[in-house]
Amino acid sequence: MRFGDVSNDKLISKYLKWKWAIDDGFFAYWDKEQEEEIQFDLGEFIVLKIGYTIKWFIKKGKGKDIEYISYFSNEIEHLRKEELEVKTFDGSAKSIKGIYKNIKGELPQGVRLHLAVTVLKDWEIIEFFLKWQTFFDFSELLKKTNFKKYKITVDKIEKVTEWTIHYSTISFKEWSEITTEEFRQAIEADKKLREYEQKNKIDKLEDEEITVEDVEEELGGEAYTLCREDVPF
Repeated sequence: MRFGDVSNDKLISKYLKWKWAIDDGFFAYWDKEQEEEIQFDLGEFIVLKIGYTIKWFIKKGKGKDIEYISYFSNEIEHLRKEELEVKTFDGSAKSIKGIYKNIKGELPQGVRLHLAVTVLKDWEIIEFFLKWQTFFDFSELLKKTNFKKYKITVDKIEKVTEWTIHYSTISFKEWSEITTEEFRQAIEADKKLREYEQKNKIDKLEDEEITVEDVEEELGGEAYTLCREDVPF
């Protein structure tokens, strides 16, 4: 699903991460020049492309024998038609390839599907990933919103307590109508994305390996507690 029907000079300028373990959750990106995470106000945006990918860490062992294994896959647009190829960064596990519904039973416990959302905001192409309930909610929003006509915006951020874990969730809603100039910009951005994808057959996720610190910060040792069942796609 995408807007148009039609390097390290990267076309996507920022990869946002939802910091849900923070009391007041927010999106942030890693600034290479400043070597720190920068909070980012996503606000309203135009959806350019929706994709699906695997991007997850699992923990094995206990105590001094704990090891973290990072799983990733290619990014696809059609979940029922295109194949995912799931690998580990260190090559410690055999790759798993196939249509998601056919291979999800082979994936290790805790390895989940993510929604990859590529958007245009203020003429900047940005990508962020959604998981768990936000994955499902955003998908449901797009089913009833003409995203080629209307922008989407952040609706609200809520604090949630589930068992002993405290975290923040984010929701979105339909916003204002896309102007003629914004529509032109979106078509142009989508065209550039397509050209970039065709010329650079690179898995973007390989550039963005998750660190052990990310896992410890976000999961707090509870890798499976908050995982909902896979969304019904």
